[in-house]
Amino acid sequence: MGQTSEHLKNCANVSDVKRKIKALCARFGSTLRIDVLLARRGGMHQAMCFWRMESRGREDEVMSEFGVGRFGVDLVMIVDLEPTDNAQSVVTPSLQ
Repeated sequence: MGQTSEHLKNCANVSDVKRKIKALCARFGSTLRIDVLLARRGGMHQAMCFWRMESRGREDEVMSEFGVGRFGVDLVMIVDLEPTDNAQSVVTPSLQ
């Protein structure tokens, strides 16, 4: 997951995270849904990313390639975000 989380680390907001997850997964097929929850912990901003691909087989390929995990039926990854002055609330759900 190191390379993947590093690629997403430079994201500043939910839109950036969603766009980069779609780009990373594009060669494996369509991304059907992406949910991102933002959290702030000790001054660090993180995004908890949950998403689904078009099939379980495609999700397995993404897991193998990028080392991401699974939470229930979703792929899951936690990403450290760029710090911003206009931080959002402690936890903000963002559904696609």
